[in-house]
Amino acid sequence: MITTSTQHEPCILNIYKNCLFVTINNKRFIFNNNTNKIERNRVLERDLSEEEYIKYETQINEQLESCELEELKDIFLFTENYGDRNICHWMTEQLMVLNYLVDLIQNESSCKNKDKGNVITVLINKNRRKSMKDMIMDYVTSIPDLNHNQIMDYNIGEEIRAISCGTIYLGDALDCNLTNIHPLWDRLHNMLNIDMSEKPNSLFMLPHQNKMYMSRRNIYQPGKNTNTRILENYNEVSDKIVSYKYLEVFTDEYKSLGARIDAFKYAKTIICELGAGMHNLLYCENGVNLIVMYQKNNISWLEEYYPIFKKKNMNITIISGETTSPKHNGNWLNTPWKLKIDELEEVLKLNIH
Repeated sequence: MITTSTQHEPCILNIYKNCLFVTINNKRFIFNNNTNKIERNRVLERDLSEEEYIKYETQINEQLESCELEELKDIFLFTENYGDRNICHWMTEQLMVLNYLVDLIQNESSCKNKDKGNVITVLINKNRRKSMKDMIMDYVTSIPDLNHNQIMDYNIGEEIRAISCGTIYLGDALDCNLTNIHPLWDRLHNMLNIDMSEKPNSLFMLPHQNKMYMSRRNIYQPGKNTNTRILENYNEVSDKIVSYKYLEVFTDEYKSLGARIDAFKYAKTIICELGAGMHNLLYCENGVNLIVMYQKNNISWLEEYYPIFKKKNMNITIISGETTSPKHNGNWLNTPWKLKIDELEEVLKLNIH
């Protein structure tokens, strides 16, 4: 049985009864006890075909009897195969479901059995991408009145695992985007108790430093980069930017949510390559000067960020570079490119302050 809450549209909450949460072959499923079938949804494993669903249903039915069931009262699933790997998908298509979790925890805290603590277990993926690990945990632990013992860092692996529970809550924020996300974003961040106590370090933007370079130089190192969208003269570009007193930061290396928020709070001028990391601009104050470096064939991708530019009243400068090869990793946006240093320097000179 499934019911749906639309209180925080365009984000919705699906509520499942008499179902199992099953993981197998690194996949996540809600399995209906009455029908012995997987509940189809567009969140957990959105890329599967119907044939693949049937294959996994067969595997689950064959292996479930030999699997030792774990038992929980209720679980809130805060895991999704795109969001656990990519900040772009996570911030627009997953994070906003926490509006429902905040409400659920508040309702628990106000009911008569408050002294018994939370009955909802929040399940997150233990094997999420390293750069997302701290960020996801920091958001969940910022929810008021949530007992941190009720957060389960769950190992989603090859072997079958199954949880029997009374209710499964699964948020769906796939209709959220950078145009409509802002009311839900503001509501959520106004309700969280985010720890802002981390002391400054080399990644921190201090009040006296207001020029930030969101660098990708760290992922260009051998063995770290899995993306074919490579700025071929990245070292020359980065060195030139830093020479103009920009603080070079690597957003995937922040160790706390509070540090990330503070960094963007103090930045008055930001320069960056077009990429998923630009979702961090949601943390910016209004009126920031933003310089975006991009290759000309990526203009449609750049346009996706226009709603942030407008919402934050940003002053935008763009510098375009040339694609140097048609080779990519299956995504036509991810082609290697090069930026002209003299054009970059002209823009940097205009932003000396």
